[in-house]
Amino acid sequence: MLFWVSFALALTLDDAWRATESRGLDAAMIEEQYRMSATARVAAWSLLAPKFVVRGSYTRNDEEITFDPNALIPEEFASIIEPSEPLVMRKLSYFDASMSVVQPIFAPSSVATVVAAGQDTRAAAEDRDAHRSMLRAGVASAFWGALVAREAVAISGTAVASAERHLDLARRRVLAGSASRQVELQAELALSRARRDLAAAEESRSIAENALASLTGWPARADLELPPAQTLPFESVEVALATSLEQRADVRASRFREAASRSASWAQGLDWLPAIDGRFTYAWTENTSAFNDKTEFWMVVVESEWVLWDGGYRLSEQLRSSSQVRLAVLARRDAEDHAEQEVRAAFLAAERAGAAHHAAEREVALADENARLAAVAFDAGTITFLDLEDARLGLSAARFAELQTRAQRELAIVELLDATGRL
Repeated sequence: MLFWVSFALALTLDDAWRATESRGLDAAMIEEQYRMSATARVAAWSLLAPKFVVRGSYTRNDEEITFDPNALIPEEFASIIEPSEPLVMRKLSYFDASMSVVQPIFAPSSVATVVAAGQDTRAAAEDRDAHRSMLRAGVASAFWGALVAREAVAISGTAVASAERHLDLARRRVLAGSASRQVELQAELALSRARRDLAAAEESRSIAENALASLTGWPARADLELPPAQTLPFESVEVALATSLEQRADVRASRFREAASRSASWAQGLDWLPAIDGRFTYAWTENTSAFNDKTEFWMVVVESEWVLWDGGYRLSEQLRSSSQVRLAVLARRDAEDHAEQEVRAAFLAAERAGAAHHAAEREVALADENARLAAVAFDAGTITFLDLEDARLGLSAARFAELQTRAQRELAIVELLDATGRL
């Protein structure tokens, strides 16, 4: 009940962002992609963590091997020496089991790999933030699109009503002989265009509402609250550029990936050093013999492996990792250049949108004054009712243009915040 009662209130842009991030499929996919990337750090730490291994086996031999000491006794002593049972040297079948704990002692390449994985994970977190920022920008566009589309339907409905009144008056004038048939035809054409515009506006509203509903999970006809006006968040493009290089997620991700590639290159170089492991093993077996009747034993082993030459594989991997470092450096520079281009374009677009909105506000003031003067003139009998309707329709159109330019300005500011990493 609380969920549906909440839709009785007008929903805000912040509500749309929260709904998209909590219930939207796009946000869920972004989070899952990050979780998959974050598993690389766990996999890297496993190279340094102890490993607990349990083994078991069952062996079935072709025959049992025994040793009969009685065969070694000379016949002249056979009567005075008590015979003994044959000694089992190899059982016909038996079980074996063991438990081992293996701990790397000296693994420098693994340490570098862990560092690289951590930096890759931080890069993945930045990618997640970048995708969330893009998603927020998309939700803002859908939100304003729905608001503007609804207002367009209202303006189109007013235009249809005005066109119907124009047609009614034109027909009366034609019947009275004060106007030609052409005036009536023009009024019918105007009404047809107004109805066509209304149908197009209703279709656009349906598309915009459904787009917003698919992102947020809201009902398509939920009431929306007009967001408060935003101001330009940066005093100059230079400040915006500095903020972008510091806070923009994709730029930060490119830097982490550059650092990760350098760590991975170090790991390839350290792979030439020997590796030292420690191992503790406890074993149990049924395969006892005449010379060893113990069923269990343990051992502590320290072992080292140093591959001096592997046919050139490590050399090829070092060349590949060096190339990856250079590629990561180029990718970081490209991300910074791309960020600068986007910030400059977004800042200029925000300034232009602000100027356009200011001009639209001036037009509303002029249209409002024109409608006021038209009302005075109509009361004085100097203009017709249709002239008064045209003035009022002009005021509605000016207000719609003001809403459109405001939406453009708000979305331009959202794009600028997205480009600078502050959305």
